[in-house]
Amino acid sequence: MPTWYRAWEKFILIWALYSSFFTPFEFGFFRGLPKNLFFLDIAGQVAFLFDIVLQFFIAYRDRQTYKMVYKRTPIALRYLKSHFIFDFLGCMPWDAIYKY
Repeated sequence: MPTWYRAWEKFILIWALYSSFFTPFEFGFFRGLPKNLFFLDIAGQVAFLFDIVLQFFIAYRDRQTYKMVYKRTPIALRYLKSHFIFDFLGCMPWDAIYKY
């Protein structure tokens, strides 16, 4: 794996931990985010959205043949069947939805 992708994985992991800790506080204690936190939240949603797009292009190792799969269709189908829905829900603008 390229070095930039490993760094990206670490960044997304740290951001997911931050988001999973802060989002419940946001819904529980804040009535709308302060402006500086709102922009931080939008930046996180954009990062998660970029990660979703990136996941459609990342090759994987087939469990049965142990060969790397580089074709886009099997990569996309595997991602859609596995954790796409959780990633998609993670990048939803919940604060904007919560207001309405």
